[in-house]
Parts: sequence; structure tokens; C-alpha cells
Amino acid sequence: MKGRMPNKTLHNSIIQLTMQGVSISGIASALNCSPSTVSKVRRSYKANHKSSDKDQFDIFAQPKQKA
Repeated sequence: MKGRMPNKTLHNSIIQLTMQGVSISGIASALNCSPSTVSKVRRSYKANHKSSDKDQFDIFAQPKQKA
């Protein structure tokens, strides 16, 4: 038996908002989904879009602290 098909529109919206710097809870509230759904989509996107270029923009990187 197969599970539920992913909502690709929701997933695309999650990735777009992530790239804009919106928090997990902010995305969940805006799209009316659970924070765990947002986390799963972000994790899946990161795993499937690895880059060998270290200078590429990383949507999951923490902001650098100023010294």
C-alpha cells in the first residue's frame, strides 16, 4: 500500500520561503502546515541538492557572528 502523495505546491512554497530567510515556525504558520512538515521538506531538499561548490549559497547556513 502506498502512502499519501506529496503536495508539490506546498513543498515548493516551503523552499521559497526558506530561501527568503523565514523561520520554520513562520513558514508553518503562513502555509497552515506543521513545523515537522517544514523540517522534513527542508531536510529532503538539502539531501537532494548537495553541491560540490563550497561557495554556493547555503539556505541552511547559520548567520556568521561578527567578532
